[in-house]
Amino acid sequence: MSEPICPPAQGRYTACFEHRPVLNIARPPQFYLPNPLREPPAVTILEALNEYLDANGVAPETLQAVAEISHLRELEAGELLFRADQKSNRLYIVLEGQVDVQYLMPSGMRRTFDTLKPGDFGVWSAVVEPHTTSSIGLCRIPTKVVAVEAEPLRALCRKDTDFGFRLMKQMARVIRRRLRAARQQIAETE
Repeated sequence: MSEPICPPAQGRYTACFEHRPVLNIARPPQFYLPNPLREPPAVTILEALNEYLDANGVAPETLQAVAEISHLRELEAGELLFRADQKSNRLYIVLEGQVDVQYLMPSGMRRTFDTLKPGDFGVWSAVVEPHTTSSIGLCRIPTKVVAVEAEPLRALCRKDTDFGFRLMKQMARVIRRRLRAARQQIAETE
């Protein structure tokens, strides 16, 4: 009698891939993309939040709450992550890849003012009123992001004001960088 390719499941989070050993995945399933055929991502949402959200001193339950209102999203090169003049429903944190932040010029041409790289935030307007996008986010290469739902995130900021303050400081740095990039672009065209 021959042994099966995939041995019987050894736990709730066990997965088997043909000709591979059984992987015992210790992370909760809500932190993964919903496709059961994909291997789990290298980084969980909670790990990414700890790394990129200035999480030192933030209550663990607040980070857990942010993870629960977040999901991972994978995009191909040339795919739009966000469009201008739309409601800002999500804040994005780039985990892998690059996203060009572009503005539509009066001539109808798009101009890239910034490029988001791993650790950068996209759609800062998700937490800053009037919660409307002002730019276009175009993936330069295949990209993976954490998408955080904006309304529950704003509610968490009101509930945990220390976290809200830290997040707004990060958004101020993003806005400052975009203003510098815009000024530089204007100076180069004159």
